[in-house]
Amino acid sequence: MRWVDKAPLPFDHGVSLGDATPPQLEWMAAETEQCLKTGAWVRARRRRHVSRVFLVPKPGTNKWRLVMDFRWLNSHCVKSRCKMETLKKLRRLAKPNDWCISFDLQDGYHVVGIDPAFQEFMHFDVRGELFQCGALPFGWNDSPRIFVKVMKVLVECLRSPRSAEDRREVRKLQSGSKVRRRWAVRRRAGGCGREEHQQGARVLPYMDDFLLLLSSRIEALRARELTSRVLVRLGLLRNEKKGQWEPTQLVEHLGLEVDLKAGQFRVTPASLQKIHLQSKALLSEASRQRRWLPARKLAAFTGLCQSVYLAIPPARLYLRELHFVLSTRRGWGAKPHEKKVHTDASLFAWGGVLNLKHAARGFWSDELRHLHITHLELEAVYKTVQSFLRELTGKVVRLYCDNQAVVAMLSHFTSRNPELMRRMRRLWILLDLNDIELQARYIRSEANEWADRLSRDRDLDDWRLNRRWFQWAEREWHQHTVDASPRNSPPSCRATTHGGTTRDVVPAAGGHGRRGGDLAPGQGPLYSQPAGRVRAARGLKLGRHHVPHLRLPVSHYLQDGRRAAGRAPQAGLASGLKVKVYWPQDDAWYTGTGGDTGSHGLTHIAYEDGDKEDLDMSKERYEVLPAAVQEVVGWDAALQERWRGELGDSSLTELAVQMQGAALGDKTVGNYRPKARAFMAFCEAESRQWLPATGATVRLYIAHMLDKGTVQASNMQPYLSAINNYHEDMGFPGPAKGRAISRAVKGMSRLQVQAAEAAGEEQTVRTWLPARHVSAVHEHGLGLEPVGRAATELLRACTYVVFAFVTFGRPETGVSMRREHISITGDDISMVLHKEKGRGHVRLRRRLTIPAAGVAGLVQLLQHWQQVWDACWGQRPVTGSEVQGSYWRLPWEQGKLQSEQANGWVQLALGRLGCVPPEGGHFSGHSTRKGACTCARAVDAALEKCCFLGGWSQLSSAIHSYIDPAAVPDEHMEKYFGWTTPRWWQQQQRQPGTEQCA
Repeated sequence: MRWVDKAPLPFDHGVSLGDATPPQLEWMAAETEQCLKTGAWVRARRRRHVSRVFLVPKPGTNKWRLVMDFRWLNSHCVKSRCKMETLKKLRRLAKPNDWCISFDLQDGYHVVGIDPAFQEFMHFDVRGELFQCGALPFGWNDSPRIFVKVMKVLVECLRSPRSAEDRREVRKLQSGSKVRRRWAVRRRAGGCGREEHQQGARVLPYMDDFLLLLSSRIEALRARELTSRVLVRLGLLRNEKKGQWEPTQLVEHLGLEVDLKAGQFRVTPASLQKIHLQSKALLSEASRQRRWLPARKLAAFTGLCQSVYLAIPPARLYLRELHFVLSTRRGWGAKPHEKKVHTDASLFAWGGVLNLKHAARGFWSDELRHLHITHLELEAVYKTVQSFLRELTGKVVRLYCDNQAVVAMLSHFTSRNPELMRRMRRLWILLDLNDIELQARYIRSEANEWADRLSRDRDLDDWRLNRRWFQWAEREWHQHTVDASPRNSPPSCRATTHGGTTRDVVPAAGGHGRRGGDLAPGQGPLYSQPAGRVRAARGLKLGRHHVPHLRLPVSHYLQDGRRAAGRAPQAGLASGLKVKVYWPQDDAWYTGTGGDTGSHGLTHIAYEDGDKEDLDMSKERYEVLPAAVQEVVGWDAALQERWRGELGDSSLTELAVQMQGAALGDKTVGNYRPKARAFMAFCEAESRQWLPATGATVRLYIAHMLDKGTVQASNMQPYLSAINNYHEDMGFPGPAKGRAISRAVKGMSRLQVQAAEAAGEEQTVRTWLPARHVSAVHEHGLGLEPVGRAATELLRACTYVVFAFVTFGRPETGVSMRREHISITGDDISMVLHKEKGRGHVRLRRRLTIPAAGVAGLVQLLQHWQQVWDACWGQRPVTGSEVQGSYWRLPWEQGKLQSEQANGWVQLALGRLGCVPPEGGHFSGHSTRKGACTCARAVDAALEKCCFLGGWSQLSSAIHSYIDPAAVPDEHMEKYFGWTTPRWWQQQQRQPGTEQCA
């Protein structure tokens, strides 16, 4: 062993595998017997340097691999690097029509022994039995280097057959240096070492897996015989259950299928299935754990995906942890470009130019406008490629961009930012599907003049109607028609602020010479006509002759001769606007249109009689989302317009609309909106009607969520509620109800369980937190000195666990507590419960009072935390901002505290003390609430009192799911919830000097 400084002092990390399952214990007994027999393990006489061990399952078997947790030992050992030969080398090593054999060594690491002088540093205790490593263990950082170095002897013998025949040469190879081994091979070959060396097999070693390449089947059979003799002489055994011992040209090696005849790598069906199952398991776990994932699982999945990159080069593209990987390029040398594209973006628009001749431009949507300029620049590249897709398909494109970060990302197809990676993947898919090779180059902003001007020129005059409201108008006002001109015929010319070859757009549903056809909901301009070069008219302003007439049923008009004033669908233009509708006349109606095929908007309408009505209309934005998703962007506005139509004109209309809109909290609406949008996007992709939707469509959506694997069946109810709420608010019955939907969700749950079992995923359930664990956390928190951030965060976690346990707190309620909500007096602890479910309004908040003598040490723990809180914040006022007033926030933390953080606090406090849940369970932020209810009932607290403390209705059945009737009362339960029983108050009353509480 090579130490960094000196050998570590004796340490003892305790007993391992105390929670092993019966199958693991059975396997462990057989493994112990085998390892003691082979000398891989030796029984230790004294405890010196005891590390922990754990079991890692071997895929597809009922066996495990024992891995040593030598992290502390490794920190004292010199870190060594080991260069191994992988399948990547096979590209240069293999020749056309080669044959091969492969084999694995039996016992692997255990064939290399460890000097007895260093075995004392590798002690481990398995359920009371103390052992030490007699051979290389899994977990030591120097094991791979030593094993590869020893296996070089075997590799040299297979590559040089003549040296393998002489035992003296073998001994020299085993004992000599690298130079001496090579010299021995050449000397034994009689001076012709190179020629004799080439007569051996081309060997690809990787740890204990070996692949031998030969030019013919006969040579492969000879190499197999030689390998058998070499293994016997070196005292090694071949694992007969693994490898391909019969010569072949198609072999599965290191997880990939190698076709030597075709010269290809392929991913095996088993590997694809494993990646698929692991990805679904990770997505499901992330959904259950509110996007939290164990780093070890994510690293394992990343390595699994990385292992197939030789067969699927774009696999690296989707691994954000890998930076600057050039293997995704089609070739090392840059091909000559066939097209030139310039792009640029500003904070409100984007522009693109093809070959310095053709331009494309557009405006950002409200969702994109707030993004960083790097995001917008990358989005501009995507939209430019999409605009010129027909011209760029199958071409090599030289892209010029004045943003160096975007150029670097397009060169390497990777970024640290998750959102940028999402946009990068979308762009790469577009390029790959259309066979476009993009070569990004940086250009100075001064030289990118045309694209820069397109992205910064504010086009305030071109317009077209916003199509996302057509469906609403169709439902609300029935059929609509549009008059393009008095004769309803396409115009011969038009004016626009941008010259160039374009297409005139007539927003009319009818065809040539037809009087106002039906306008299809959600459809864009329905008539277009090619036009030649048009002359730009700078400073063009829209008069009434530019505005198409929106014709409604006659019953909606107030006839007054030539002009009829009415109400147009306000949501179709802008919220709260009234537009005067005109009957067009030949002498007052312009024969042309003021439109363009880009993104347009209407700024104002000027009338001939002098009156002017300004319309604060935003432009119709380009969005990558499906059309159906765009329809629900203004969910709140559409509902308000519907309510206004139902309530009619009244002085109380706006107040009633505001009152109705306040029924759902902001968080509920924010939670429902993306779920409704996801459902509508699914309907758009499946070409199904989303409003009103049918129960069959909802069942298909549930199947889609099952296939997607991101949502558990137990979490489907918010998605169904979002669909039902939107339908009911819009005047339709909710489709996500009934027996068929319940059966679909139940079937989804069973299929997910079966898939998790097939993938070997451990299924755990949330369990209640025992009072004894809380007592241990309580005592640890009282004795904790918060020196440094880690200790301060640990004290916060301990305090939160005890506080949430005593108060039956929901995670959201506990995390939302503020400093002014808690007051401590000599007799009791009083607190205002914030953000309780169903009591969001300040007038509905409850005040909970706990006697100070009821929970021993609770006052001391809270005061201890408050002193630390004051010291961290420097005695700042508690009545100020959210940052200053939060009871749990620390100065170095940013962003609003979320309820998911309670899970981390509970796991931090319990994990530090070694408090583990029972087998098949896990602790979360809700475990404190379940544990409090169970412990309180165990000490005979009245059910009504539990309902009050937990905020449940006395008629609610939900509380029964929180109670474990099998819980046995103990002294710890009595410590925290004895005050909820009548006997505790009777004892207090009998004590001298104690007054009875009213």
